[in-house]
This record gives sequence, structure tokens and C-alpha cells, in this order.
Amino acid sequence: MDTETSDQPTIHRLCPLCHHDNANSEASPWSQPPWILKECSACAFTYLENPPAYERLKDEFAWEKTSKKVTIKRQAAAPVRAAVSRQAKHLKRHVLKRRKIRDLVIKSLGSSIWSGHFVDVGCGTGSALQSISVELCEAGHKVTPIGIEISKELAASADSKCRKLKGRCLHSDSLSGFQSLPPDSVACVIMSSYLEHEIQPREVLEAACAAMKPGAACIVKVPNYACINRRFTGANWCGFRYPDHVNYFTPQSLQQLALQCGFAEVRQRWVDRLPSSDNMYAVLFKGGLGKSSPSE
Repeated sequence: MDTETSDQPTIHRLCPLCHHDNANSEASPWSQPPWILKECSACAFTYLENPPAYERLKDEFAWEKTSKKVTIKRQAAAPVRAAVSRQAKHLKRHVLKRRKIRDLVIKSLGSSIWSGHFVDVGCGTGSALQSISVELCEAGHKVTPIGIEISKELAASADSKCRKLKGRCLHSDSLSGFQSLPPDSVACVIMSSYLEHEIQPREVLEAACAAMKPGAACIVKVPNYACINRRFTGANWCGFRYPDHVNYFTPQSLQQLALQCGFAEVRQRWVDRLPSSDNMYAVLFKGGLGKSSPSE
């Protein structure tokens, strides 16, 4: 990815997990100037210390733009590895028809009938939100699809899909999006390939928890910083993306952050956090369901 000059707007971050200021700590060897990666000296969480300001993320570093740059760069640097990765992704998407997020949503909702908002954070074009919403409604759930997308172009595409199901897509940062929703109004949340991009993960998770109904679930997918491949490939690991990946979670740090943000339970089966996988999944549950119905 292109490395922008240091005179562009950036943010100095404290450690998202423990709020320790690592300004005087050495940069990680995986840093890519001018982007500075730090391993917190207090809790060992790895994060980007000087990410771009939100306004730059909306346009200059929008996912649909940076993704193309990263793909081209990796194909040029390692054509064989890139070809193998491309074929593996094709196999998962079109041959095996892997639907991990969808399956976790269905399993998390359980046998109860839910009503409320069904929120996809960083929803992209809205295709996944649309298809899962249709399936949930066909199963009897009374959910309204709500997308949250910082990219103006992707938000417009997602909004047209959500409108067909009487929902909408909010073109905003995720924190503002959740804060605009009434408390206890959300039945389920998807955060797929999103939380690694979020400059304020703690604040967003707290706002998400406040907007969720008691017993509701938040499905999270993030790169697995503890995976074997990261140790083997070093700087060439596919999970390193500068500057739009700003948080590097392990199963332990993701669980710790979620519990700090008010979630009552974090479920991660061993198949959801395999050390052989570059990605991991988790389901965060809000507590307090009690005897009330999810539809109330």
C-alpha cells in the first residue's frame, strides 16, 4: 500500500485494551513507515498507534480502494502465494459455500422468535445483510436490516438493498450509528471483518451493547494475530494492512475487551479460533434476558 506523508491528519492512540500510552515504547518490527505498530508494554496488545483520522478513512482509505491496492501489491511480491490464496478463497465461497457468519447468527438466536433491528457494521454493499435478513424473516423473526457503513459509495449500495426490506443503511462511523439507535432495540449484530479497522473499538462495543436487547448476540470475525501463519510469514502476513487495520486481536484480548465493554459472555469454540486459521470468530452475548421474551 502507498505510504502517505506524515503531514496528513493522523491520530495518536493509547492502547485500546488498557489505555496505556506507549509513545515512548519502541515500534514493532512489523511497522511500515509512516505507520507505527506498537505492542503495548503494559498488556501486550498490538495496535496501530497513529492511524488516519476518520475523514481520511471515509474517502482516501475506503475499503474498496485499499483492497485493490493490497491485492495488486501482494500479487507482484509473491505471485505463487497470491494465486494459491485466490484459489482457496474461490473454493470457500463458491464450492464449499461456506456461510460461517450466517450459521453463527442462526445458532445465536436459538429457538426463540426475535424482533428488532438486525445490524451489520461495515456492511459493504449490503449483500450479506440482505440475504440473512430475508432468511431470518422467513424463519419467523421480525427483524429490520440496518447497515452501518463509513464508505459513501458502499453505503448507497447497501441502503438500496435495505430499503426493499423496510430497513436502511446509515452512512456514518459506527459509534455514531449505534448511538442513533434506541437502547434495547437491536436483536443481533454482525461485525464481520470490521473491528480490526475501528479506531475506537471499546467505545463502539459499549455503544453496541447498550443498543442491544437483553440476551442479544454480536457476531465478530477478525484476523487472528495468534495464528501460526502470522509467525511463519512475518511481515508478509495477510492480516497486516496499513493503515486500515488498526487492531490486532488474539482470542484472549478479544474476550477481555468484550467483557470490559459490558458483554456478559463470550463464546469461542475451538473451531472458531484455530491457530491454523488467519481469522477467528466469537459470539458476544448481552446479559439480562431473564424471563422476558426476545420479542418484547
